[in-house]
Amino acid sequence: MEFEHFFIISCLLWAFVLLMSAAPRGTLGRWLTGRKNRSGLSISRFVEIREKHKSFAEVEESLRKSGIEGCELIVGVDFFAAGRNVHARSVSGEPNPHKTVLRAIAQSLAPLNVGGDISPYGFGDSTTRDLDVFSFNADEAPCRGPEVLLARYEELAASGQMEPSSPRSFAPLIRRAVDMVASTGNRFHVLLIVTAGEIGTTEELETAAALLEASKYPLSVICVGVGDGPFGQLRTMGDRTPRRAMDNFEFIEFRGIRQMAERIPTFGSLPSAGGASLGAGQRLASHGGEPKGGLQRGFSATGEAFLAALAMCALNEVPRHMQGMAKSGLFSRAGATASGGSAARRRRPPLPPPDGGGLAGLANSGLA
Repeated sequence: MEFEHFFIISCLLWAFVLLMSAAPRGTLGRWLTGRKNRSGLSISRFVEIREKHKSFAEVEESLRKSGIEGCELIVGVDFFAAGRNVHARSVSGEPNPHKTVLRAIAQSLAPLNVGGDISPYGFGDSTTRDLDVFSFNADEAPCRGPEVLLARYEELAASGQMEPSSPRSFAPLIRRAVDMVASTGNRFHVLLIVTAGEIGTTEELETAAALLEASKYPLSVICVGVGDGPFGQLRTMGDRTPRRAMDNFEFIEFRGIRQMAERIPTFGSLPSAGGASLGAGQRLASHGGEPKGGLQRGFSATGEAFLAALAMCALNEVPRHMQGMAKSGLFSRAGATASGGSAARRRRPPLPPPDGGGLAGLANSGLA
């Protein structure tokens, strides 16, 4: 009887080990604690970031101290949710989350952005499907600075020219970014993907292959989920692409970051039960590690303090990505040619903008 008990327990233990080895990193901790972090960051890490980054200047200073002296920005906006009017929320007075993310990242990286140009693309509509991206501007002209980018995004969002499509994929956008990095002689680029939800299983495999290829180039891929999601697939995308040359992908969820910013008071404004001040660790403990309580008075999702914290949360892993790329010698491979993946798809040029160009004349003028 004892042997049977031992045999059963051994089998259960082996089954548990095999199950956990196949699960994404962090799963065991979430099972044991029952905690779910929708934002992609721990509560304590968010508070630490927010307390140190209350302006775009502080974000720039932090990035420079971490070794980032310059970068170029590529933007990809998912228009899959166009049919749900997510892109037009600012019309009703509610901040548009796509625009908020674009402003936060573009404004934060502006002092570091070599040349000031931003290369913007769209995907997720019926013309791009899982094969293409479209350029925001005619002739693939870049936007000169954050204000021109935001103006062009608003025009596209209000055009009503895009119908949501399924399937859709991040792979064409990532491969376009890889080709742009290679064409500049391997200068460091940040690719910002603003998406409304998960992609299909087949498209996930294509995206994983594109990330694998991108890991051979100095390209940091930052994905921000906006809207209702779901985003479970994207939270573990990096963990499920293990053969990459280095970690080059980071995901955060906008709504989770905003909820923490709304509901966790600053250190100085959170009293103890008896009215006395608490230490930083005690203040977090009083929240139980969760963003509970009512909204803060005066909170603004468009204020610089929130935008700076949001940007730093999104860019949190970029310095580590860049350090790994430097150690691997990716910056010394000037003139490298993009290789691997689906060459036929990678060579497909971006489609023209759905509305014919719009602000293309302003793209290089520097006018907002």
